[in-house]
Amino acid sequence: MQSVERLGEVELAEGVAAASVLPSAGDSADAPLVLDQLLAGTDAATSAETPVGEAEPEQPPARQGFWAQFQAPANANPAAVGAPRASSGPDALQVAAGTLLPYGQIATVCGQPEAALGTPIATGSGYVLHDSAPTSTALRPHYLTGFPDGCARIFSAALVLFGDIGTHEMIRYMPASAHLDYSASDAAYEQVKAQFCGVPQGQPCGGNLDRLDAHSTFVTIYETFGTNEAWGEIFLHQGQVLAIDVRHG
Repeated sequence: MQSVERLGEVELAEGVAAASVLPSAGDSADAPLVLDQLLAGTDAATSAETPVGEAEPEQPPARQGFWAQFQAPANANPAAVGAPRASSGPDALQVAAGTLLPYGQIATVCGQPEAALGTPIATGSGYVLHDSAPTSTALRPHYLTGFPDGCARIFSAALVLFGDIGTHEMIRYMPASAHLDYSASDAAYEQVKAQFCGVPQGQPCGGNLDRLDAHSTFVTIYETFGTNEAWGEIFLHQGQVLAIDVRHG
């Protein structure tokens, strides 16, 4: 990853305007609320003084913990390029459609109809994968749709595969993988799995696997179409990009 270009030096696809880059800081009804309790951070909310005679508008309670970083403000307009993003996750960067990101990075593209994102080539756990040039074997933009904010997620790859949760567990927990360090996507999965399945790190989910798999998936990305010494993983859960990393076998 030391050779990865900085985003400002990335060459854009032909005819695409310069990327709009914005640094920025809901889980479903299925998700156990205990996840917030285990991963809760310190409440740093502050309040402003209200002038005498003016009623203070009622505000919803501030979210805390792991999921709070993904909650968009009520006045956000994600469809507009340049709109602020509430997420501080790996997809917080907002760019223009067609941007060729460095391999191993993911960003957000808003305001584009799905028809403009290329050919839908696969689906998994409620997400749709779009290939900008499905007959190519070169590194090129791919898009994921199916997120609550209506925006797509963009990343660069030469080959992309959806991977179900069961396959991830089989590979991660087999003896041959015991020497591998836990990556960011592994760690994110273990935290989610602990809540849905009630099992410790390194143990399969068990009976709740289908429920977890319904809205969680791994997307495996390869930099070249042939042999790869490294591969990337994107972990998606309940409409959020929880992690992306590149790892070596």
